Amino acid sequence: MSKINLIEVIRKIVAEKFTGDGIKFSEEMRDHHSGQSYMTAKAKLEGKTIGYVDYSIFQDKIHIDIVNVEEPYKRKGVATRLFHY
Repeated sequence: MSKINLIEVIRKIVAEKFTGDGIKFSEEMRDHHSGQSYMTAKAKLEGKTIGYVDYSIFQDKIHIDIVNVEEPYKRKGVATRLFHY
């Protein structure tokens, strides 16, 4: 993996991606210090968070902290799409 470009990370903070099923994906930086960025990718449907992935980026490596999808949306590819986002 190439070095994480901070400008690219900041751009993704405000980036959003829409899909045909109405699920909106976004990414935000929760914190950044000592070279480590703490991030959350969210999946929302009609303004309600239906899934998220908390992760951190340190020394060009991604570390997954938690993956959660609300029960009615499990087994429908929401978590997979969060990872691809």
